[in-house]
Amino acid sequence: MREPVALLGATTAQDKAQRAALSRGLLTPADARILATRDHGDAFFQAAGHARLAAWLDLPAMFGTAGETRVLVDLDDGRQNLLRQRLQDEHSKVADLVARAFSRFGLGLGNLMRGAYTIIIWDGRRHQLSLALDPMGGKTLYYTQRESGGFAVAGQARTLNHLPGNRPPDPRATLMWCLNEYDTRFSMWQGITGLRPGEWLTLAQAGVVQQRRFAIPRSPTRTFDAAGWWRTLETIVREKAPDPASTHSMLSGGLDSTCVAATYRAATGTAPACHAYAFANLQDCAEQSWSQASAAQLGAPLIMYAAEDYPVFHRLSEADKPENPFQSGTLLEHAILRRVRAENGLFLMTGHGGDSLFTNPATALISGKPWARPSGRTQSSAAKAKRLWQVWLAHWQPNSLQRYRARRRGHWRRQPAWLRTEALQAADPWSWLDQMPLRSSLDPLTFSLHTRLTRDAAGVRRAIHWYNRAGLMHGVKVVHPLFDERLADWVLHISRRQWQTAQQPKGLLRRLLGERFGLEVVHRLEKPTLTAYYHASLEREQAFLKEQSHIWSAQGVPWFDAACFARTVTEYCNGQPPYPPADFLAAAWFLVWYHRDFYSN
Repeated sequence: MREPVALLGATTAQDKAQRAALSRGLLTPADARILATRDHGDAFFQAAGHARLAAWLDLPAMFGTAGETRVLVDLDDGRQNLLRQRLQDEHSKVADLVARAFSRFGLGLGNLMRGAYTIIIWDGRRHQLSLALDPMGGKTLYYTQRESGGFAVAGQARTLNHLPGNRPPDPRATLMWCLNEYDTRFSMWQGITGLRPGEWLTLAQAGVVQQRRFAIPRSPTRTFDAAGWWRTLETIVREKAPDPASTHSMLSGGLDSTCVAATYRAATGTAPACHAYAFANLQDCAEQSWSQASAAQLGAPLIMYAAEDYPVFHRLSEADKPENPFQSGTLLEHAILRRVRAENGLFLMTGHGGDSLFTNPATALISGKPWARPSGRTQSSAAKAKRLWQVWLAHWQPNSLQRYRARRRGHWRRQPAWLRTEALQAADPWSWLDQMPLRSSLDPLTFSLHTRLTRDAAGVRRAIHWYNRAGLMHGVKVVHPLFDERLADWVLHISRRQWQTAQQPKGLLRRLLGERFGLEVVHRLEKPTLTAYYHASLEREQAFLKEQSHIWSAQGVPWFDAACFARTVTEYCNGQPPYPPADFLAAAWFLVWYHRDFYSN
């Protein structure tokens, strides 16, 4: 909903031009933009938002000061009760509290913050920059060192790429995308670095990085209670979409989106206007019938979109470069946001986050025997010990683990040789604090759940970040009630016994929905609808991709194997849903990264 940007450090004659470059890079359209600016000489802060959301932006409250400490804070929860309690201040704006608390607690401030947030802190006395991202990673924050000295920071990497300088594509991000991974450290461009969920960085003028990670704040005495979970979700939807008259909701007919829409009706007494996909030609993907059934039970108006009329791939102009392929969206999502705006909607709720919350953990973790194999075959003591070690350290993400995952999934051999040998070599190692953010007393099940909710929730964050960016363009605040640390805290307290009663996929959420609302959707099995949609759309692009392969082959690009590319495209397009999209993306990556007018999600 808001776009923060900052130029920090040495002031030069180029600053005026660089400030203008940042403004050009903002996703909020210039003709509908509201700006708030603070200029402290060596610290220039700016926040932007869409005029349609002016009543909820409160941009001046994002800026804070305490002595020589300047702060720009973008957060969803403006109360921050724990922070106010520690500072014994109930009236000051949160940005000033953050500036005071950072001067007092340093990086320990992370233990006091709640909700989704990004924080930019400039210490004018020490000339140090500190950056922070919330543990769930619901927002994004990127930084780069300026050639003239100091730093530039923005909520979107695309904004920073408008600054002067040559920034070639980053092969590490290429590999992450090919492997269907999502690591916010790596932007599309070299020299522009993102924060990972829960990361706090302090950078000196020389660019030296100190970092620390924080776990999801957990209640020490809580046990999972269905009534408490529903009360929490109702509170969240009321906070995130406070105006029922202008609130809309995605409604796929699945468990997650139906849960959000039904909760909103229960919390406000009004069913939101709902939007759903329709597929006329895809087999075993009758999503529209489930959407219609859910809307009828909720008493909600339903707007349908013929999804197959909107291609997955489309070409862009040179002036509108993508930020990252895995953060991009399609014309279908833009059409939905335009319709929401045409209906005078200000808020669009989605069901993103439900999979991270309620996907059943592995049987071995539920049974308390993490070394066990699903096949039941007896293992040696050494094999059991190795498996137990892997489970306990499942939250580690060193470079070697990424390479292991690539080999295990069979994608590694599909990558060009230079990418296999060089892409991850320059990746910065993870510190000891990065690797051990949780208390050692937590058992493997809790480790696994925490990892899934934060570092492994790649697909959820990818979609959330895209919708947030698209919402900025259209003046619609996209909210994701299920992706919230308060709900994550409840899930981290679900016992093994409660998980064990959920035999169906996402069985616990099915049971909760059935008990609460009696909806028929609880009997639905999740279908690979969007995978089939991508498959059908990509099939239409087969001729274009093969044509491009001949162009690149003729140019003699050393890393491009035209025969291998054409073979992979054919294999993908001849497959049947749900053929793994990553196999196709691994072949088409070069188009997105090296062809400036091509763009996909």
